[in-house]
Amino acid sequence: MVTASGHEYKPTDLRLRLDWEIVRHLPEMRRQGRPEGAERMPALHPPAGLPMRGGGGGGGGTWQSQANIETDRPVADLLTHFDQQLERAGWKRVSGSADDVVGRSSWQLPGDRDWRGILIVLAAFGDRERALYLRIEASDQRNGGWTR
Repeated sequence: MVTASGHEYKPTDLRLRLDWEIVRHLPEMRRQGRPEGAERMPALHPPAGLPMRGGGGGGGGTWQSQANIETDRPVADLLTHFDQQLERAGWKRVSGSADDVVGRSSWQLPGDRDWRGILIVLAAFGDRERALYLRIEASDQRNGGWTR
């Protein structure tokens, strides 16, 4: 996967992501179009007027997406903004918290199988930089623990 993003006074940021595991999922992708779980990742939108750049991928019961937003808005505000979108997508919030540097919320996803998710918002990399990370994973409860 290749992504490019530019800023007004900065050089273009070009990123290449190689996924050596994708070969394992090609037969499944050809049959179904996309590996299981892709449809469970909602499209999240930043607050009005804020640019967001990022990407993601997955397969085999795990999906993730990461993004960056240029803003000085507090972590708790951004976490609430994205939590509301996950709730509208039918996700059920299990727990969460936020401080000045990190916010997180954990989720139970709707539908069959036991899918769980986590959203993390970080303000650790710059005064006007917020990093977002969303991950979902299919799990089965066996012997008191969670395994993929």
